[in-house]
Amino acid sequence: MRNIKGNISILAIITIIIITFIVLFIISLSEDELEKSKDSSMFYKEENTSIKVKDGEFILPAGFKVSEDTGETIDEGIAVEDIEKNQFVWIPVDTENFETEFVRIEGYANGKLQEFLTDCGEANRMGINEKIEESIITQNEAKAMYESVEKNKGFYIGRYETGIDTNGEAIIKKGAKVYNNVKWSSDEESNSNTSNKDKGAVELARGFSDSNNYLTAKSTLIYGVQWDEVMKYLENIENEDGNLTKYIQDSTKKGWYSSNLNENKELQTGIDFETEKNKVKNIYDLAGNVYEWTMEAYKNDKRIIRGGCYVNTGYGAPASNRYEQEPTYTNNYIGFRIALYLEN
Repeated sequence: MRNIKGNISILAIITIIIITFIVLFIISLSEDELEKSKDSSMFYKEENTSIKVKDGEFILPAGFKVSEDTGETIDEGIAVEDIEKNQFVWIPVDTENFETEFVRIEGYANGKLQEFLTDCGEANRMGINEKIEESIITQNEAKAMYESVEKNKGFYIGRYETGIDTNGEAIIKKGAKVYNNVKWSSDEESNSNTSNKDKGAVELARGFSDSNNYLTAKSTLIYGVQWDEVMKYLENIENEDGNLTKYIQDSTKKGWYSSNLNENKELQTGIDFETEKNKVKNIYDLAGNVYEWTMEAYKNDKRIIRGGCYVNTGYGAPASNRYEQEPTYTNNYIGFRIALYLEN
């Protein structure tokens, strides 16, 4: 009996050693894969690349590489960039429960659920918005976006709010001037024949992928369902002000609000303060800085802006906050964020 027990113990130890070796080997392979994807040669690939990391995998679009300051895991925030250094972060989606996972959820205001969704609508996976009739362009776009997210198990959002360069072009880079004073749309039926200064957030977002010659990624103004998926991705983050609330409920000290800084005259994208407290899983300014237009509608005549704003507080307008606004309204505290889906 002793020999049998001894043999079993030895086998158990050997099994543990083998399993440990396999796990370490897989981790080393994923780390190597991630490092290789940071090479500039990735800019010239013409096909998407599936990349494994410690906690899953993500799809790197053709013509992109992984950013040098990316997270090492999906949970830390995988950041990628195009050849012009516009950066995006991968948002994972649970496709095993897609019908119940990729849905809009209630946001918070003043620390409480808003109960706003009954008055809100958005083009769904069939292209139908129950509150307002969307353009054919939006209907088809929504269908393609939903199909892509389900197939690829995720999507990208701008790492930063959309900025504007000295030539008036939209960019997604740290330290840029925020692209604000922009209406929701100038002509939601079209994307052409208007100069950038006359375009709304919808047109600027849709034109971003074409103007940057993306091969397999399509840009849109972020949808409400995508914003809420980001909120789920961040739902366990604490707000760091000593209260027992979550970041998506109270974004105090994790956003550029008037309570954190006396004034933000230049309204720049992704400006760090207090050791990057306005960065959450590699994404900047979902809370504070400026409100952001989305594709979500309020009743039959308004559109929804999301997140916080520098004129408010992290408690009054946290990252998940919804607020309705006339689609033609402009202000320096309203901007927008671009999302990417992979074309199937």
